[in-house]
Amino acid sequence: MSRSMMSHTKLNHEDGRMTRAEVDKILALPLPERFELASALWGSVEAEWESLPVSDGERKLLDESLEAYDRDPEAGTPWPEAKADLLRQL
Repeated sequence: MSRSMMSHTKLNHEDGRMTRAEVDKILALPLPERFELASALWGSVEAEWESLPVSDGERKLLDESLEAYDRDPEAGTPWPEAKADLLRQL
């Protein structure tokens, strides 16, 4: 599926949502086509993500996290280790 083909595809649903059957059809695409679709979707999200609203509480949490990192960048746990710890707890 080419990027230009995806950009001209319109959903025919009143609420703009895809049906489960449409999602299943996409998930059944060959891997290269799913990768191309995922890349196109991410590109569209990346182009607009900064327009998403951030609440005051979220902004405060982000600021606090950044300040903690600035004070001690080595204090955190690397993601692979944190993920493994979480998975062991399941």
